[in-house]
Amino acid sequence: MVLNVEHVDAAKNVNHTKLDITLLAFLKHFSMVARGRRTLLESIPRMVSSAILYADYIPYRSFSKAPGFNDPPDERYDQHEKGTFSGLVGKAIADFLAKRIDKAIYSVSYEAVMMKSGLPIANQRPDLLCIVPDHNRIAVEAKGYCQRTVSNNEMKKHKAQSSSGPISVNRSVASVSFNIFEKMCVKYHDPNSEGKYNEEDTKAITKEFYTDVASLLRFDDGIRVVFEDEKEKEFAAILVQSLLFRSSLSARFLRLFIGCPLYRVFVLLDDEKVSNAARTGELPLIEYRMEDNYYVDSDGIGLFFLNPRECEVSDKKIYVYKG
Repeated sequence: MVLNVEHVDAAKNVNHTKLDITLLAFLKHFSMVARGRRTLLESIPRMVSSAILYADYIPYRSFSKAPGFNDPPDERYDQHEKGTFSGLVGKAIADFLAKRIDKAIYSVSYEAVMMKSGLPIANQRPDLLCIVPDHNRIAVEAKGYCQRTVSNNEMKKHKAQSSSGPISVNRSVASVSFNIFEKMCVKYHDPNSEGKYNEEDTKAITKEFYTDVASLLRFDDGIRVVFEDEKEKEFAAILVQSLLFRSSLSARFLRLFIGCPLYRVFVLLDDEKVSNAARTGELPLIEYRMEDNYYVDSDGIGLFFLNPRECEVSDKKIYVYKG
């Protein structure tokens, strides 16, 4: 799916660009963004249920070519549910763009950080707290709408909310997705720089975030990849390297069953960098990788599609039948 993005940077330069987002990338951000105070393992049911609950809205089979999301069938049409889905899409796209445009490493729920800090949940505040290199922090207000346009006055209100919370940040951003059922458009505006943060506090958030993520690494001893011929082995070895697998061709996966047509879905982690972040609070610098059959986010968590017509999982082994 193509995102039509209007980006206003800190110098108020306006740039119109198109960014692709794959189905896997969308599912990762849609189901995992701002998990609040849930642990990663507690978030797995959320991932499964969100993919099923909103299956009518997500064009699974044609995501790459779809201009926007699906209207639900008439017999299941629900305006309130449609509005809820739009809001969740706005949050997912905000997280995706914070990582693509502002190079954020990971994001957490702004309100969850407030609660951990003993701050009352009152008055206006943004949705996301995104951690970027050098432990700088960006507050992001995320919105998602069915409406076809978003005015400058509306953007000013969203921008004001992005900088209204009590947590110290370097910058505040308003990310507003709209027209999501016809032609996906986003306004990503960040004209204000606030220039304040607490590095040690950010390290504590990083350690907590990745201690949680690292708990998933102990869930499985690894799945070995087995290939049928040299051609497929050569192809898959490149894929394995791209997916941040270990050199032994084994990877730490957690198998998930999601109602996506024809596919099984896995969580993919970069275990070495994630474990180091959990110990030290240092940010894991992970290059995001996005293809149709896999996605590795900059936070070290990703998804990998295995087509059962081409692969079989048995006894912790992935048998690849064709490249």
